[in-house]
This record gives sequence, C-alpha cells and structure tokens, in this order.
Amino acid sequence: MGWVILAVFLVCAVLMYTKKLPALVALPLMAIVIALLPDLNEPLKSLTLVFGTGVPRLAAAMMNAVFGAILAYVVYSTGIAETIIRKAAELAGDKVLPVAVIMTLAVSVAFVALGGLGSVIMVGTLVLPIMIGVGMRPLTAGSLYLLGISIGGSWNVANWGFYKDTLKVPLETISSFATINGALLSVAALAFILLNARRSQRTTWAMPAKAPAPAAAAPSAPAIALITPLIPVGLVLGYKYAMNVAFDINLALTIAILFGILTTKPREIISMLSAAITEGIKNVAPVLGLMVGIGMAVTALMSEPVRNIMTPLLKGIVPTSPIGYVLFFGLLSPLALYRGPLNLYGLGAGVGAILAAIFSPHLVMGALMSTGMIQGVCDPTNTHNAWTAGFTKNDVNDILKATLPYVFAATLIALAFIGLTRW
Repeated sequence: MGWVILAVFLVCAVLMYTKKLPALVALPLMAIVIALLPDLNEPLKSLTLVFGTGVPRLAAAMMNAVFGAILAYVVYSTGIAETIIRKAAELAGDKVLPVAVIMTLAVSVAFVALGGLGSVIMVGTLVLPIMIGVGMRPLTAGSLYLLGISIGGSWNVANWGFYKDTLKVPLETISSFATINGALLSVAALAFILLNARRSQRTTWAMPAKAPAPAAAAPSAPAIALITPLIPVGLVLGYKYAMNVAFDINLALTIAILFGILTTKPREIISMLSAAITEGIKNVAPVLGLMVGIGMAVTALMSEPVRNIMTPLLKGIVPTSPIGYVLFFGLLSPLALYRGPLNLYGLGAGVGAILAAIFSPHLVMGALMSTGMIQGVCDPTNTHNAWTAGFTKNDVNDILKATLPYVFAATLIALAFIGLTRW
C-alpha cells in the first residue's frame, strides 16, 4: 500500500509539473485519494478527516496572509514603498555598483511587508529602469530584483505564520532559520553584484511598450513612515529576544497597518482601512485557496494510518545522519523548481508531512525553507519571475541559469548549518 500512496503522490506531482492540473485542484485530489487508501471500508471517516480537519488546518496562517496583504496594500497605496525606492535611487547616484547594492537593499526592505504580483510590478517599474539606466545589463538587473524580493520575503512575518501552522514549529525557531537564510541570500546577492555588475556597459534596452502602466504616482511619504515595513519583524523579534515574550503576528501586522496610515493619511484612516481590507483580501484570495489544499494534503499525509504505512518505507530511503541530511536535501534542492516536491507551496507540503515521521519538525522546516530559496529566486513558473523576465526582455530560463549557482551555494550552506548545529 505504501508504494500505491507514493504512486498517487508522484502522479499528482507530474500533473502539476506538466501543468495538466493546477495545485488548487491537485492538492485536494491527492489528499482525498491518499486518505481513502489505508481503509477503503470507512470512506466517510477518511473524508471527514480531510474536510473537517484539513480544510481549517491552516486557518491561523490564512489570517496571517490576510493581515500581511492588508499591510502590503497600505505600504503600496500610501507611497511608502515608492518613497523608499526613490530615496535609495537618490542616494545611489549613477554608478553601477552603488546602484546595484542600494537598490537591492531598497527592494529587500520594501518586500519585508509587500507581497503579490501587483507589488512586484509596482516596485519593478520603478527599480528596473533605474538599474538598467546606469548601464547595468537587463539580465543582471532582473536577477538582482528577484534576489531582493526573496531577501525581504525571508523576514516577512506573514510568511512565518505559514511555516508555523504547517509544520508546527515554534516561531523563534522559524525566525532564526529565516534570519540565516536572509543573511545567506544577502551574501549571494553581493557576490552576484561583484561578479556581474562591476563594469558599466551602456545598453540599448528600453522599457517594454506593452508593460503594465504603473499606478499614478503616490505622494511622497514622510520619513517616519518609511519604517512601516520593518515594524512587524521588529516587534516579533524584539519582544522574543529582549523580553522573552511571544508577540502575535496579526497584532504586529495591525500595528504596522495603523502606523503606516497615521503617518501618511491620518484624516483618511477609515476609508484607507476599508480599501486596504477589501483589496488585501481580494489580492490574497488565490493564496488562501492554495492553503486550503495544503492543509488537506498535510492532514491526510500526517494521519496515523498513512504514517504507519509510509514510515517504514521512507526509513529505507531517507538518510538519518547530519551529513546525509545535508547531501540529500542539497543535491535534491533543484526539485523545488517547477512546482516540484520540495516546494512548500505545493507538493512540498506533502513531502514535509511525510518526512515529519522521520525527522524532527524543525529539521523538516529548515530543509524546506532552505530549498525554498531556490524556488523563490530562480523558479521560471513564478509569476514574479515571468513578469521580470518579460519586462527586462530576457528569457525566464536565462534568469534561472544566472541566479541558480549563487542561490544553490546559499542553500547548501544553510543546510550545512542546520545539519551540523541543530541536529
């Protein structure tokens, strides 16, 4: 029966990889079939588990995503993100290296709070012409932009809630691993800059004629408002490490939302809040649907009947030593690409649930968070990769080839750190 369950898993993986079936459908389908297989005599019990327990399993993470989307709308619509980028551009001047470093840093700060394709387009239409305009190759500019997005995403506390609810790992562990990954991605970005953006070469690139028109320029935000994206991570980390008190993620995001509005448009707080809530929920709806499917899949794969079947099978395949852990996940880390089985926002959720029967939850989370760096920066199926490639007139696979060596190195180091210090 274990091989049958594995076959179902692989079939769903192939269907997702070949885009025959979207993750929104593949994950619930996989969950239903796998839950039914161990005991076909009691289908109602299995279906009740998947729908009754699985659907709301990630409810807390869904609310983190909603509050994060509301904050993203505030940072976007009040001009905070645009002001951060413009001030960074003024500081950088017109030399390639300073522009590359400062603009990547500015993008990272913005995406500590921002998320979604709309934000990617809004920031990209500001940042990419600046970087390319000083002589940076479009491929280099696009790659650095994606690195900046992922660096900021490492410290986006709304993302932390997803790991917390999916794999049941303490928030302090998530924040420490996220900080390691963010630091390693920053080093990878710096190495990329030093090796690819040192020589200024003017280019004939022009902004695509059919690029999405940027929104009307938002008013410049006051200097005090520019710390808005950093407030949630500051509250969550500060309270934990300074006072040993867990600070609720949604509360931290709410404080940042109110701070962003009160420091930019205090007289419009009611209308701004209403618009932010409405648009934020609308923008995050696809992610919420995906989380429902992930919750169903995780519940099915972590159910006792399935674990009893799969654990003996996996123990003969998966290494159980620190060095084996590093080599296993390191060599297989490219499987996070193309919605593969090490992509937590897809079949990786199922893999994580299965591996939890062998590894401690924090080791599973560390592996998936580390391999997730490759998915976040390099994956050609990401909407933000596709848009960036189109805007800079590059093939999306060229961005994959340009960034993969650097992110792969960061992934291996992250896995080595986890395997050797947290085993």
